[in-house]
Order: sequence, then structure tokens, then C-alpha cells
Amino acid sequence: MLDIDPILLVTTAVVFLALIVVLNATLYKPLFLFMQKRDADIENDLALVGANQDEVDALNAKADAIIDEARREAADAKEQTILQAKELAKSKAEKKQLYLAKKYSEFQADLEIQKAELLKKLGTQKAALSKVYQAKLDQI
Repeated sequence: MLDIDPILLVTTAVVFLALIVVLNATLYKPLFLFMQKRDADIENDLALVGANQDEVDALNAKADAIIDEARREAADAKEQTILQAKELAKSKAEKKQLYLAKKYSEFQADLEIQKAELLKKLGTQKAALSKVYQAKLDQI
């Protein structure tokens, strides 16, 4: 039937143990070292990502602060510009009012002069007009 050969059994066991020792030295240990190194690198990368996230959050906060400051400065500049424009418009309106008041007073003075001249002309022509009116009345 089945015969077990002890020399073959011992030889197979020795070859098997030798194969395990060789595989352990050449394959398993380097593979385990590589896997441990990879796990450590992954943990380091995750820690760096966490640190980078903190940096990103800090930079975003700084950028938001800069944007808020720029908006405040822009609002202040806009307000100053509006105030300056209002003052300029007010000064121009005042100048125009003074100019128009001067022109109006000149116009009134000229009108008074023309009125006086007209009254003088009417005064000189009063006698002639009276005669013309009297002649018209007499005809009626």
C-alpha cells in the first residue's frame, strides 16, 4: 500500500523549512517593512494634510480680513468722493446764484433806466399826444 519513506519525509521537511527561511528573509520581511513604511508615510501625509488645513484656514481668515478692510476703505473713499462732489456742486450752485442775482440786479437797473427814458420821452411827447387825442375827440 502506501509506504512512508522516512528519509524522504525528513528531506521534504528540511527543504520546506529551508524554503520558509529563505522566503522569510527575501520576501516576507522586506514586504512587511515596505507595508510598515507605507503606513507610516500615510500617517505622516494625513498629519501634513491636517496641518495644511490649518494653514489654509488661517490664510482664508487673513484673506477675509484683507477683503473686509478693502471694502471699508472703498466705502470710506466713496463717501469722501460723494462729500467732495456735493461740496463742489453746492459751491457751483452758490456761484451760479450769485451770478444770476447780479444779472437780475443789472437787469432791474437797466429796466429802471429804460423806464425813466420812456417816461422822459412820454413827457416830451405829451403835448403832441394831447393835441392828437383832442383832435380825435373833436372829430367824434
